[in-house]
Amino acid sequence: VVTAPEATGPAFLWDATTGKKLQTFDKVQRCVALSRDGKHLVSVEPDGKAALRETQTGKVVHGFEAHKTTIWLVALSADGKYALTGAILWDAQTGKVVRTFRGHFSTIMGVALSADGARALTVCGENTAFLWDTASGKKLQTFQEYADDVAGVALSGDGKSLAVAGPGVHLWDLANGKKTGTFRGQHAYFTTVALSREGKHVIAGSGSEEAILWEAQSGKQLRTFPGFDAYFGPRVCV
Repeated sequence: VVTAPEATGPAFLWDATTGKKLQTFDKVQRCVALSRDGKHLVSVEPDGKAALRETQTGKVVHGFEAHKTTIWLVALSADGKYALTGAILWDAQTGKVVRTFRGHFSTIMGVALSADGARALTVCGENTAFLWDTASGKKLQTFQEYADDVAGVALSGDGKSLAVAGPGVHLWDLANGKKTGTFRGQHAYFTTVALSREGKHVIAGSGSEEAILWEAQSGKQLRTFPGFDAYFGPRVCV
């Protein structure tokens, strides 16, 4: 598990089983995304640009330079092949732009990638989610009213489930569009969410300065991790 601050500061790599802190990354801002093998993460840097880092050393491998404005959202496919920042899809290993997903009618509030990088998900401010084919750039599905106020989204490793953070954390089945679970903590509002690769666990950052880990099927709260910002809570990824 990685947690990162809303403002510039250190991000931390944790052992989800023991809660032990494994690594500290200095001067990370807002968002992080972790590869399946745990060897790399994508982070938003203090200059508002995104960068690929080695988790073991914290070293920046390269930056993603095409954005003309500050990056607020990042996602990384589990195989580490693709990175997604807003509507721009990148080759994560080279830092080159693959394509831009077009057709958003308002600010993008959330992004996610399937484990194999074949699908991308973007969420607009009007609580509308778009599912994209990364190879062609084609819009595959449109989902509406996934939450009253979307603050973050995540796809399960198999691409079958969607998690939405906002007033509570809500889990949806993408095949039938039905809600399969709701998770809540001490505070009602969550700003970020992630799903484990096999979809068995949900983790979300809240305004209570902590991240909470649940068992997806039962809704049981398993562990909490300390956060950073009293309003935005920690950014999280697994």
